[in-house]
Amino acid sequence: MSPIGKLASVEIADKILALGEILSAKIVAAFLRLHGLIAVAYDTSESGLVTNDVFGNADPLPSAGQLLRHELERFLVREHVVVVTGFIGHTLDGRVTTLGRGGSDYTATFIAEAIQADRVEIWKETSLRRTDPRLVQTTPRVSTLTYEQAAELAASGMKAIHPRALGPVRRAKITTWVRDINAPDQSGTRIGTSIVSGIAVVRHTCWISLVSEDMCDVPGFLARAAEVFSKRGLDIGVTATGDIQTGYLRSYGG
Repeated sequence: MSPIGKLASVEIADKILALGEILSAKIVAAFLRLHGLIAVAYDTSESGLVTNDVFGNADPLPSAGQLLRHELERFLVREHVVVVTGFIGHTLDGRVTTLGRGGSDYTATFIAEAIQADRVEIWKETSLRRTDPRLVQTTPRVSTLTYEQAAELAASGMKAIHPRALGPVRRAKITTWVRDINAPDQSGTRIGTSIVSGIAVVRHTCWISLVSEDMCDVPGFLARAAEVFSKRGLDIGVTATGDIQTGYLRSYGG
């Protein structure tokens, strides 16, 4: 198949895949209206989420955030429940695109950044755990992660959330919760900024900075420095190193 033919087939696939998402949003909105809520389905393949033309793995354009905010505020100011399609968008000339793996989560966090949401909840079929629950069933649930920790885990193979979905909430500092649909009473995993859980005071310490051009690319310099402290019965608690400056050594003792 020629490159043009491959591109056309991917574009057609995006249009077909979008149909299920569009229909799902309409069904959920109709269900909510049956239960007394003022709900409306919003189709991002027609307006709002403008993307590039990388079919099958598109990214929103910089202008998409402001456009989405303008579009959705029309409903939110009237206290409507907006059921937004995930995973899909459209090019500047109106062709349907999909956002690739993790696209639904990415859509949610991208919209959250656009409208300056207070919170994002992502519901999964399992909670975030310290290791793969398919391998270790008794592994404990993770209660708290920073954006950086969650991104690192996601990049290393954690399937619960895609790394790029964390970008918008990290930029906007929006607290994100990953929750388990099979355990709705549990709070889930909180992803946010670093949380100070405690402060300890260590007395009788001093900070020492060792600087020498002779240490650059010379093995064993830090080991020799540590030996000096060891002979005097001093414990090195923390070290930080660099090319020229060995850094700071926090020693305990006299």
